Order: sequence, then structure tokens, then C-alpha cells
Amino acid sequence: MNGLKKVYHVTIFPLIFLLTCQCNNEKHKTISIKLNGLKRTAKIYLPHQPNQRKKPLIINLHGVSDNAWLQNYRCQMNHTAQKKGFILVYPKGSGFIMRNWNDWPNEIKFISVLIDSLVLNYFVDASRIYLVGFSQGGMLAYKFASIYPEKIRALAIVGSCIDSSYIINECKLSETIPLIAFNSKLDMSCRYNAFEYKGKKYNSVKSGIEMWVKACGFDIQPHFIINGKKFDKELWKDKFHNEIVLYTTHEGGHSWPGGKGLFFIPHFEPTQAINANDTIYNFFAKLKN
Repeated sequence: MNGLKKVYHVTIFPLIFLLTCQCNNEKHKTISIKLNGLKRTAKIYLPHQPNQRKKPLIINLHGVSDNAWLQNYRCQMNHTAQKKGFILVYPKGSGFIMRNWNDWPNEIKFISVLIDSLVLNYFVDASRIYLVGFSQGGMLAYKFASIYPEKIRALAIVGSCIDSSYIINECKLSETIPLIAFNSKLDMSCRYNAFEYKGKKYNSVKSGIEMWVKACGFDIQPHFIINGKKFDKELWKDKFHNEIVLYTTHEGGHSWPGGKGLFFIPHFEPTQAINANDTIYNFFAKLKN
């Protein structure tokens, strides 16, 4: 996204130090998948729970010029996974060290194959698979859900928007995909209002959400709107009680609400007015299978 590559490229050495420190304190397992002759990997976090019942799965996609470790540091979702008992996976994008999701067809295939592999090899409840994405990872999550709606139960998107090349506003999803999204009015990377970057147009956050509302067959008018001091909440609901929720924060910039800021990028300090991890989990947990 706009400005991210320059920022991250000049901070690679403190970033590596940061990630090394973080990984020494976390118990991850790396899983590998061979796809189109390339080795693709993901970090998997398994909650330390004695029972062998099938568990929900959350796949958490990092942003552009990020990687799985940095996404773990930013959002701190491992703690929620341990507390609530779900399997958490951080796939790695393409590229070296600073990853991205630029090759859409292959990235979508990678996520699809990854889901199949996780269901086959781990205690994953196939009816409770959720996709979470930050920044460019959120764009990939939108795209994946529009192509494979049968593979996931719901979406959570943070600091992202729908690419203007998507056609979901012209079609109807074969299955309703509930969505919860978090965006900041101060985000200068994935801007809240419509913008153009390198000749490519991006929708405003609100118009993108409305595209998803239409694709899911919801009434375009929100069920209710709450305007708060630090964040606003808009909710759309269908007759089956599926929901689409948009949280708009008045602070925080391009960051993960309730997560950790990056000390070498001070203007990305996250808002603490809402905890995205808890809110996302609660949104997923109340959905009927």
C-alpha cells in the first residue's frame, strides 16, 4: 500500500532484531507446502489444550512488505488463540524476507491448498474456518472469499479495502460471508476515502463494505449506526441474523486496534479504544455453523 514499502525497506535491521526477540518467546511450528515448484510456508500456533476435539481455525494474512512474524507481533493474536482454544495460522506471502501477495492467482491457490492440508492433518473443524487479513492481506481475504465462499465461514478485515478491479458489486456470492472490518480515518496507507495509487483506483472503505453488503444480498441500509467518541459502528443484518459490521476508529492510523505499535514507525500507533482480537473472536464465535 501507499508508503509502506519505503518505510519497511529502510527499517529492515531493527525489524529483524524485533522479530528474533519475538520468536524466541513464542512456540510456533512451520508447515510447508509445495506449490508450482515453490516451497510455501506458514506458521501454525496450536493452543495447549488437553482435549482432542476439533477446533476452529483462523488464518491471519499479513500486509505488503510484512511477514508472518511481524503480523504475529503486531496483532498478538496468539494470546487470544490460547485463551479461546482455536488454531491460528500465519501464512507467508511471496518474496524474500519482506513478503507480499502480489501474484493473486497463485496466492489464492496457496490459501486454498493450505486450508485443505490443515483440515486433513490437524484437528480442524471444517465448518469453523475464518479468514483474517491486514492491509494487502485483507484485499487477498476479500478476493479469496469471493472465489471460495464455501471454504470459509466468515471474514475479518483490518486496515484494508476492496480493490476496484473486484466484480463482487456486479454479482452475488454463492454463499453469505459475514464480515467484520476495522478501519481508521487516519490511515494514510489504506485510506478511508477513495484514492488512486500508481494509476490504480481504490474504493472508499464505506463503498467497499456496501459492495460486500450487496453481494451477500443484504439490505443496503444499515440495521443501526452508533457514533462514538473514539470509534463508530455500523451493522447490517439479514433475516438469518448474519451480520456485516464496520468499525471506524478516529485514531490509530494503519495499525491493529488493541495491538502493538512498531517503535520504528511511530505514526502507526494503534488505538486502544477497541480490541480487534477479542471483537473478532466474539463475532466469529456467535455464528451458527
